[in-house]
Amino acid sequence: MSAAAFDTFLETLREPSRPTLSPVRMAQALHMGVGDLAGLARVHRNTVTGNPESSQLQGALRDIVKVLAAAYRVNDDRERTLFWFINHPIAEFGYQTAADLVRDGKSEAVIRYLATLEGGATG
Repeated sequence: MSAAAFDTFLETLREPSRPTLSPVRMAQALHMGVGDLAGLARVHRNTVTGNPESSQLQGALRDIVKVLAAAYRVNDDRERTLFWFINHPIAEFGYQTAADLVRDGKSEAVIRYLATLEGGATG
């Protein structure tokens, strides 16, 4: 998918009139509930709706966006990228999903893995 297409997707995740990501819109994009997103972001579920601009939550949302951006470059399709992020077990990481790894604070490892796929070194 082109950079412009990812930018359009990213814009759908923006909090209206704010320079922050919307946790509610992110949950909707990932087809998960607010509680599941809170778990992924390692914050209390009340933080998602009560303090959506918290630095911990926004940092976790940015980590998700970084992984999705890298995955877009490999999958070239929004729905396939979102499906992959949530459901695809990655053998190199003990069959955990990208979402599992992001939850565990390993987003940079996922991005490096995706870079190897994009470069043709794996897969």
